[in-house]
Amino acid sequence: MKLEDQVSSLELSMRLKDLGVRQESYFVWAKDGTIFSEGGIGFRMNHHDGTDECAAFTVAELGEMLPTDKVQTLKWFDIYYCEAWEDVVNKKGSIGKFIDETEANARAKMLIRLIEKGIVKP
Repeated sequence: MKLEDQVSSLELSMRLKDLGVRQESYFVWAKDGTIFSEGGIGFRMNHHDGTDECAAFTVAELGEMLPTDKVQTLKWFDIYYCEAWEDVVNKKGSIGKFIDETEANARAKMLIRLIEKGIVKP
């Protein structure tokens, strides 16, 4: 599996940064000094030394930010399905659901929704 598939996309990472999510992650999206690059944007080990950087959150990092009592993520065929409920055990009060080709992006989209609704603080 490519590293790009294990972290939130640049677009979603930038949205999380704009929402005020702490920029603490193992990897960052950066415009220079890249180890793995694609189109001039890539990954490098996180040093938090530039304003053009934003955290590229891993699946595990995103999982730690999501409330386990409200969110569940499942793999369904070749896509990931992330859904949040007010009561996840009884599947009551849907907050939202997202489908994506990568688990990191499905989780990032859910985190954005939960922050925007005020359920999770950045």
